[in-house]
Amino acid sequence: MKPDPTQARRMLHWFGSGLGAAGILFVLLKLAQYREQIDLARLGAEDWFVLLLLAIASGFSGLLLALGWRALLQHHGVTIAPAAAIRIYGISQIAKYVPSNVVHLIGRQALAVAENLPAWPVAKSTVWELGVLLCAAALFVPLALPFVAPEWSQWLAALLFVACAMLAVLLVRRTLGTHAATALCAYAGFLGVSSVSFCIVLLLLVPDAALAPYALGVCGAYVLGWVAGFVTPGAPAGVGVREMALYFLLAAFVDQADLLAAVVLARMVSVSGDVLFYLGAVGTRRGINAGVTP
Repeated sequence: MKPDPTQARRMLHWFGSGLGAAGILFVLLKLAQYREQIDLARLGAEDWFVLLLLAIASGFSGLLLALGWRALLQHHGVTIAPAAAIRIYGISQIAKYVPSNVVHLIGRQALAVAENLPAWPVAKSTVWELGVLLCAAALFVPLALPFVAPEWSQWLAALLFVACAMLAVLLVRRTLGTHAATALCAYAGFLGVSSVSFCIVLLLLVPDAALAPYALGVCGAYVLGWVAGFVTPGAPAGVGVREMALYFLLAAFVDQADLLAAVVLARMVSVSGDVLFYLGAVGTRRGINAGVTP
């Protein structure tokens, strides 16, 4: 009797959803455990203004995702105006919070076809996006090295990160072309904005002197946590999984109460950014030209 692939996919989604729910429960339990030590009242008006700016920056970082997808469409022979790519991507992306972690991809496919884009190249660009995003995330691994190997200084890790990023872009450009390299840069830029945003949130809660030796490592750890949520099927937008991974990666280096507060605030920032990106995409003009490159 052959295994049923549909049943296998369903089980994977249930597993991912369960893992996401377990992550949310874990964070809630930890929040309850440290509730007396978590004091958001110490955040002043300037701190909340910084969080607002981070939410706006998170919304703008969605443009990098849309333009990276547009570059992958070009790689597969489809031209589309930047505004059209932003509209399709931004409207569909908000659906990533729907359980299953695939609704936004299905929605993007439907919106693209409705804009008269050829279905098969659009589908291929989505598959490529998943791979290029993971490749972009892999570039941030050197930043987390000081956590694993204390002999690695932050600056040495940063130099290795820059060297790996430059080498990867050159290699992708030579083997896959300019459009694929552009997508890699766009996705790496998105992850860079997201990781720096989390680090800033943590800085609002942790004394600068305590966090300074680990700032770049925090950025690398955030991307690793993002990957954990990204590859977990069924976890909407990696909710719960990302937070749980961040807790285990950073709990030994940052006060746990401050870390938990930062994890929650960072999720609030990213969700607010996604909403702003969606609203901006909805306001983008429809009917922008699109077609197949000759």
